[in-house]
Amino acid sequence: MPPDALETRTIISPRLGTRITTVVALVLLAGAVYWFFTPITLTGSSGAQFGCGSAKSPPSDAFPKNVCGDLPKVHEFRSVAFLVAGILIGLLGAVMFGFERRTQTRAARPSSAEESPTP
Repeated sequence: MPPDALETRTIISPRLGTRITTVVALVLLAGAVYWFFTPITLTGSSGAQFGCGSAKSPPSDAFPKNVCGDLPKVHEFRSVAFLVAGILIGLLGAVMFGFERRTQTRAARPSSAEESPTP
């Protein structure tokens, strides 16, 4: 290989808008996980707290269902909304702002056969 030979490679990096929307999308996805898995507590008028399960595991008995009402469903819908918003913002940000392609050039490295002297 001649010593003046050059190697090139294409580098793909996200633009600033893509990076910002990716961070926002990750925050929304973390919010979706939070709303889906966190336990729901309901505080009564006397100050007593009652556990209503979570969106992942809502109460199955009749008494907790009557006390909690639709709270687990509300948390489930909220987590789905956060999930959809996170996915849409991430994808639309990548489509709208895109990625930057650039070519980087550097001097070629010598091959192993050229490096080792032959006796």
